[in-house]
Amino acid sequence: MGEATVSVKDAREAEAEVEKLLKRVKIVEEKYGKPEMMILSVARSTDEAAKMLKDLAERHSVRLVLGKEIEEELAI
Repeated sequence: MGEATVSVKDAREAEAEVEKLLKRVKIVEEKYGKPEMMILSVARSTDEAAKMLKDLAERHSVRLVLGKEIEEELAI
């Protein structure tokens, strides 16, 4: 189960994105059971937002994919 967003500008927006994902996961969990994986993909984020996203993702067992990571992989 996943969520994708284009831009996260600050810590507050980072928290909102993770909360949105967790709310959707809860709805799916009630009907189908716990999803095998939770993924949050963010195309662009500030350094502040990226740090918060990483902290929240680790805390909630969410696989986080940041646009910077994708760019780095493509450049290799």
